[in-house]
Amino acid sequence: MRPPLQGTCCPRTAVWATAEWLSAHAEGVGAIRWDGVRLASVRPVTGGGRQARRRFDLRAGSPWWGRAVLERGAHLGALWAFAVAQPLFDLLGSHPEFFATHGSRGGAIVAFALALIVVPPLVLLGVEWVAGLVSVALAWAFHLAVVTVLVAALALQLVERDSPLAGFGIALALGIAAAMIYARARPARTFLSVLSPAPLVFVALFLLFSDVSKLAFPDGANVQADTARTPVVLVIFDELPVHSLMAADGRLDARRFPNFARLARDATWYRNTTSVAQDTPYAVPAILDARLPRQERLPVAADHPQNIFTMLAGRYELHVREEATALCA
Repeated sequence: MRPPLQGTCCPRTAVWATAEWLSAHAEGVGAIRWDGVRLASVRPVTGGGRQARRRFDLRAGSPWWGRAVLERGAHLGALWAFAVAQPLFDLLGSHPEFFATHGSRGGAIVAFALALIVVPPLVLLGVEWVAGLVSVALAWAFHLAVVTVLVAALALQLVERDSPLAGFGIALALGIAAAMIYARARPARTFLSVLSPAPLVFVALFLLFSDVSKLAFPDGANVQADTARTPVVLVIFDELPVHSLMAADGRLDARRFPNFARLARDATWYRNTTSVAQDTPYAVPAILDARLPRQERLPVAADHPQNIFTMLAGRYELHVREEATALCA
């Protein structure tokens, strides 16, 4: 015999409806089952004379185990991907110099993308699972609260925000409405289940088809051997104006910068030299490969295959430290 669960209802309603049915039909200790799935254990507690009523332990074997956990995790993952991960992927995918400036290599970028899409939903699901051990109602309330926040975060990116407070209020109202629909309408939950592969799609688009792909999976640079054995030292002082080293007569200020002056006495100093770009990711590669910068080129070896490092790598032992570029592959 099955408990009379009719229509669509949220898990909390289903559990209490089953408990009411059991109070009229069950005796002793057993388990509430629905379509072969164990929903809760039954432990009748008597007391108080003839009017004693049974109470039931609805924690063990609750719907926060098994397939239900995977389904709710998929829902959280889909909402997180749309509300947080994809906007961040879109921003970073359009500005790959962020990773180049921080010296991030391919493995670190891939790990970052996977962690962003997987770790937060797992943490949220873990908190919900622990809450389910305490109370089914508490876990369901936490789940709906997370749905509200994530939908509100997504809506905040879409609504017109003439006033930050008004935009926040509209987004929060949409989040609450979406959570109510999610709790009451099974098609809404089914829709999120259909969207569950979205996180993997977003990761693939970010790593394979955005500008970050050149950093995540760099191509090998062409190496040309050089037969010279003369020691080569290259030091680039970023954002150091030449005129700050000069005295009033246009020469190096030997009193304030004695080491620069001593270097200039045995070297060729181009006092009128200047950079070809203001930003480091464009100015430094121009020095290293002697080519004018182009906006579509990233400061990585794949976009600058012929540079001073590839020319000398065949004969020299390179000791290179780059802060905002990655031309030494």
